[in-house]
Amino acid sequence: MSNKAALVNTSIVATVYNCGRVLERFVELTYQVLKRRGQNFEIILVDDFSSDDSRLVAESLKKKYAEVRPFYLPHHIGQHAALFYGFCKSRGGQVVSIDSDMRDNPEDILPILECLESGFDLVHTRRFRPGHKKIDYSRQVIVHGLLFWPGRIAFHPGFGTFKGMNRYVVNEIISRKPRFFLIEEFLSGIDAEEAWLEIEKFIDKERESQYSIFILFWFGIKIFSWFSYVPAILFYFSLVALPLFLYSERPVLVAVSALTMVLALFFLRLRKGQAANRLIDEEIFKECANRVEL
Repeated sequence: MSNKAALVNTSIVATVYNCGRVLERFVELTYQVLKRRGQNFEIILVDDFSSDDSRLVAESLKKKYAEVRPFYLPHHIGQHAALFYGFCKSRGGQVVSIDSDMRDNPEDILPILECLESGFDLVHTRRFRPGHKKIDYSRQVIVHGLLFWPGRIAFHPGFGTFKGMNRYVVNEIISRKPRFFLIEEFLSGIDAEEAWLEIEKFIDKERESQYSIFILFWFGIKIFSWFSYVPAILFYFSLVALPLFLYSERPVLVAVSALTMVLALFFLRLRKGQAANRLIDEEIFKECANRVEL
C-alpha cells in the first residue's frame, strides 16, 4: 500500500473510443450508482484518440460533474494501454476498470466495491447470459486459450477489463514494466487475495461498441506474431518440405507447404512491421511512469 493516503475513496477508470453517443448515459448511470454510496469518488475517462465527438461529450461532462476527469491520448494506443494510463492517473483507494460503451452495467460496480471492502485485493468478473453459463464459460476458455497459448501468456480465469482492485494492486501495476499492454500481463505475479463475481451480460439497446470479430481476430494475430516462435518454425519446416514434396510429385502437399510458407512469412513480416507500435507503447509507458499521482 502506498504511504500516501488516497485522495478519494473510489476511482472509476473507463476507456473511451468512439462511443460519444452513449458516453453521457454511461457517466450519468455511474455517477448515480456512486452517489448512493455517500463516499467521494472520481470518474476517469481516457479517450483513446476517438474520431467521433467523444472528446466534446467528455468536456461537457467535466463541466457538469466535478468528479469527471477526462484525459486525451495523442494517438490510438489500444484499450489495455489506455487502462494503464488511467491507473497511473487514478487517486482512489479502490479502483474499478470498466468499459464506457455500455458493455458493462454500472450497477455491477457496487458488488465489486463490496468485495474489496470485505478484504479482497482484486475482484474479477465473468459475464454470462441467463441460462447459458456453461456454454459462455467454455467459449471464453477456448477463445482465450487460443489467444494466450501461442503468445506464451499465462492463462488467467479472470480475463476481462471489468475489474476492481485496491491501491496495493494498482501501485504494483504501475511500478513494474509490462512486456506488453494486456491487463493479464499487468496482473501476473502480483500476490493478491482474489475474488470472482458472476454477472449477467448487460443488454442495452443504446450500446455502441467498437468491438468486432475482425478486431478481436487481428488482436490475436498480433499476439501470435509478437510472442510466439511458431511462425519461424512453420517457415523453416515448409522451406524443407516444399522441395521434398515437389520431388515426390504430390501436388496437394506442395500446395499446403506453399500456403504454410506464405502465412509464416506474413506473420514474420507483421512482427517486424509492428516494431514501431511497440516503441509507441514504450513512450506511453514512460509518460505514465512520470505522472503517477500516488
